This record gives sequence, C-alpha cells and structure tokens, in this order.
Amino acid sequence: MDGMDQPLWTVAEVAKYLKLAERTIRKWAAEGVIPAYRIASEWRFCSRELSAWKHTQRFSRMK
Repeated sequence: MDGMDQPLWTVAEVAKYLKLAERTIRKWAAEGVIPAYRIASEWRFCSRELSAWKHTQRFSRMK
C-alpha cells in the first residue's frame, strides 16, 4: 500500500495537527521539509506519511 491509499489532508488540517501556522506548512511543503503532494495549485498531505515524518522529527531532536 503506498501513501496515496490514505486520506489526503489539507494545509489547514496539517497546521492544526502540527500546531503550526498554515504559512509555515506551505513554506515547508514548497521547500521539501515536510512530505507533500502538489495537486493543481493546492498542497495535500498523506496522513500516514505525515505521521511517520512527525515521529522521525521527534526522535531526531533527541540525538
């Protein structure tokens, strides 16, 4: 199963999940900091990929 089999979240949903500003989410998506897909003119985020990314970020800060 690849990431596209999971629900896709919007910028607003990701911002709420990560407790960050929508502007930050858009910037990170454009810079490749956070896993994202560009669909037409909108950013979308796979919930599974985002959860895995968040987990790795948490542990990378512990090193």
